[in-house]
Amino acid sequence: MMAHFFALSGKTLALLHAGRFGDLMTLLRDGREMAERNGIEPWMFIFREAWLRTAVLDFEGARRLCETVTRASTEYPTGQPETIARLATGYAELEQKNYPAALAVFAQVLDPEITPKFFLHWYWRLNARLGLANAWLASGNIRNARAEADRFREAALSTDEPNLHALAWEVGSRVAMAEKDWKGAEDRIEKGLAVVNRFEIPTAAWPVHSTRSDLYRRLKNAAAAERHRARAEAIVDALANSFAPDEPLRHAFLAAAPIRRLRSGSAARRPRGEHTH
Repeated sequence: MMAHFFALSGKTLALLHAGRFGDLMTLLRDGREMAERNGIEPWMFIFREAWLRTAVLDFEGARRLCETVTRASTEYPTGQPETIARLATGYAELEQKNYPAALAVFAQVLDPEITPKFFLHWYWRLNARLGLANAWLASGNIRNARAEADRFREAALSTDEPNLHALAWEVGSRVAMAEKDWKGAEDRIEKGLAVVNRFEIPTAAWPVHSTRSDLYRRLKNAAAAERHRARAEAIVDALANSFAPDEPLRHAFLAAAPIRRLRSGSAARRPRGEHTH
């Protein structure tokens, strides 16, 4: 039973990184029911669902799910759900423009006194480093954003994880744009594109294409900007459509602010009088 349990754990990560969210959701629900029938705490399936929810930008849902585990679990370590909950809280605060709160929560994940080591702790700490770069950039503190983006890139490139590589180049490009370093922004986003063109990593690919679109727009290349925006939207649609049409997570993903901003670009460029159905 446990061998099967941990084999499923590996499969969940493969489905997550492949963007097969609907298949993953089915596996998680079936696995959770199987574990409960056999008298096993379904903690792994709950952790993975929380991870999935962060990938579809349902940070509030991820936080609530993790909190149910940490309140109820006495048998299993709670380091991972507590950390995912902190990251989800940080991104929720960032979306609300509560920058000091977001910075404080991301810093907690990096503090070994608050967040001791656990399985895959390095992955979540790197995501917290990315969160800090995003929060500093959104708050307008470009100097601190550059420092955190550089730390994140150095750490990410020390791993073999292509999603982290792509996101490191992407955030670096956004910081360079804020610095009006157009050459540096182009160099970084092209390196990010090289990663997503080499690997099938859709959850990292859509932000990379979206940022490439933003840079082209700032450089007054409207055709190239729309090409990359459309590519990002197509990837998002494929991720969303991997869910069943009535799956709540599908709707949560499409309703997330970054996705709405991306998809609004197609409406803005649609000729007057043309509608989608």
